[in-house]
Amino acid sequence: MNVYQTPEQAVEAFGYDEQNRPFVSKHEIRRFAKESGIYSKISRGKIVFTREQLEQLQEFVVTQNENKVTATGEIDHFA
Repeated sequence: MNVYQTPEQAVEAFGYDEQNRPFVSKHEIRRFAKESGIYSKISRGKIVFTREQLEQLQEFVVTQNENKVTATGEIDHFA
């Protein structure tokens, strides 16, 4: 099953943190799409994700957030 989402819709789906910052940015979603080889599957501004790719994206987002927290020197809530 494919899921059609614009990067903006994906940002909304992952939500925001306490400072109203998105957990994943449109840039990160586009980068993931390009690196995973699904960037070419764009139709009318929407990226086509399979369920498996959405799960990979979710893992990617968690990893990115762990890296951000570690990089900023804040308390690592993922440990």
